[in-house]
Amino acid sequence: MISDQIGIDLLRTYVAVCRQGSLSRVAAQTGRTQSSLSMQMRRLEGLLQRHLFQRTGRGVVPTAEGELFLGYATRILA
Repeated sequence: MISDQIGIDLLRTYVAVCRQGSLSRVAAQTGRTQSSLSMQMRRLEGLLQRHLFQRTGRGVVPTAEGELFLGYATRILA
């Protein structure tokens, strides 16, 4: 089941990236590398079979599906 593969840490990371709009900023705040966060977000997109982010020259913004999932993730974490 997909929900078993999406842990709390992955949800927290997703919410942080959405709020900050930057993988590198979240990486610096959490002491991880930008590439490891990028792999996590690609894994999440793969598990959900949805594109959650639109990459821009200045970072990332959630897609419409990403915004919907952000609402779910925020409620789960609350």
